[in-house]
Amino acid sequence: MFILQGLEAVKAQNRKDIKHPDALPADTMLCDNRYSVISLEDVSDRAFLYKAYDTVKDRYVCIKEFFPKDAFGIQEELYFVRNLETHFVEMKAPNQYKSKQFKNLIDGFVEEAKYLEKISYGDPVLRILDAFEDYGTAYIVSNYNQWPSLQDFLDIKYRFSGDELEWMANQLVDSIMRFHKRKIIHRNINPKNIYLKPGQLIVDSIGTCDFLQDIKLYDNNDYQSKYHAPEILIHNGVIGTWTDVYAIGKVLIDIISMMTESEDYFTGLETLSELRQKKFETIVKHSIAFNHKERLIDAIAVKKELMYEKDTERTFKTPKSMIAAIAMISFLSCALLIWQYQNDTMMANDYYFFEEEEVPLGSVSIDKKECYFITKDFQSFEASEQQLITWFASGRVSVSHMEISDDKNGTEIVELSDSDTEKALDLSPGKYQIKLYYKLNDEVLLEIIHIEIIE
Repeated sequence: MFILQGLEAVKAQNRKDIKHPDALPADTMLCDNRYSVISLEDVSDRAFLYKAYDTVKDRYVCIKEFFPKDAFGIQEELYFVRNLETHFVEMKAPNQYKSKQFKNLIDGFVEEAKYLEKISYGDPVLRILDAFEDYGTAYIVSNYNQWPSLQDFLDIKYRFSGDELEWMANQLVDSIMRFHKRKIIHRNINPKNIYLKPGQLIVDSIGTCDFLQDIKLYDNNDYQSKYHAPEILIHNGVIGTWTDVYAIGKVLIDIISMMTESEDYFTGLETLSELRQKKFETIVKHSIAFNHKERLIDAIAVKKELMYEKDTERTFKTPKSMIAAIAMISFLSCALLIWQYQNDTMMANDYYFFEEEEVPLGSVSIDKKECYFITKDFQSFEASEQQLITWFASGRVSVSHMEISDDKNGTEIVELSDSDTEKALDLSPGKYQIKLYYKLNDEVLLEIIHIEIIE
């Protein structure tokens, strides 16, 4: 695997003292005095990123605060300011409708982070540790990142080689493919959100993704606008996976431009081999077209362009990892069938199993889960008697609470104790969604089932 060298040195060389009038001051305590803010690390269009100290775990962490600083809206524009005395995030000209809209944005900020962490792979740069609300907004806590961003390399005028370009392009596209396969649009791909660690490139996903929601940003600064596709900035623009493809093309232009002293894209292309030059020229051309219908449709299409071995033959190269994965799946399937045949009865504590966990517009395969519902999904209950909801929880799990939602009565929270493995409910006829929240290794996770109460 190709590895960029000198990563920690680049991070240290490019460290800056960042200040912003609306950011939380140093020594501000969050989450019932658990986290102490140390310094402001970064500023984006929708958030502040702080370095902080976790007084409970005795460690440094990163905290991302949801704070849309400019006009921002889905149905209408919302404006926010910081109360310098109380530190609360306050809305200008609030009303009931705007307050509800802001609450939905906060809930989405936290919920997206939980789902996106589940599709991270390997040893992610940003691993979610906690999520909470304070000072009128939402916060995401992750491990403190010691690795540099791609922007750090650009700032020190690092001269990339052709091999480094090839490696980073494939790593970036592989990361975005995991989003696009689940119809998730990142919508904020830029060098500040791309981190480089030994042998791996990771895209910062926390609080920046939209599940195919037509969310617009207004009054963007020049940096953000450079990587935003035209449909984000214009009225009635159609946002889709092609929006991320535009940003990928812009990032590739940045890398190629930094390959020579002139920092010119076309000069950088000339330093590449003939085959590599044609390949990247084609990818960039079909990524940054103004009309989204003329672009490559998603990261999967970009990956196919990256993997053509010969321009004349246009031969598609099947990745070795895919071949290995297919072989492993076939082996495990056979082993599971043989094992199931030899065992007439199977206890939950004695075997490994594979279960599909539903996430918005996609699914994630979970292997040997520590907590799951025993009550079947979409099970029906009689309204004349209590409904018993049961689940399995291993000794490593700390069960927190249930959220019971329906279209008529909203959401009800039912507190649970660590030892609970069942809960008797008394619900009216209707359809309900039940979420079971639990902690595992300081991660907040959840299980979801749907039930129906019939008369």
